[in-house]
Amino acid sequence: MDTQVEIFEREQIGRAVYFTACRFLGRGRYSNERTATLAEARDLGTGDGRLMLYAVTPEGWTIHVENV
Repeated sequence: MDTQVEIFEREQIGRAVYFTACRFLGRGRYSNERTATLAEARDLGTGDGRLMLYAVTPEGWTIHVENV
């Protein structure tokens, strides 16, 4: 059974206005790329699990979706 937090996060991901893909490059540096859809953000992944995907809501909240 899903917790209330999991349900809330899933709802927020569904209403996201865009997604960001963030990869740690080392020494405090990150690459950030904005995409319109979750599928586009997933396509930026290399399969090593180091790319973090976030959904951004109309209010500006960021919700971690997954690592790819």
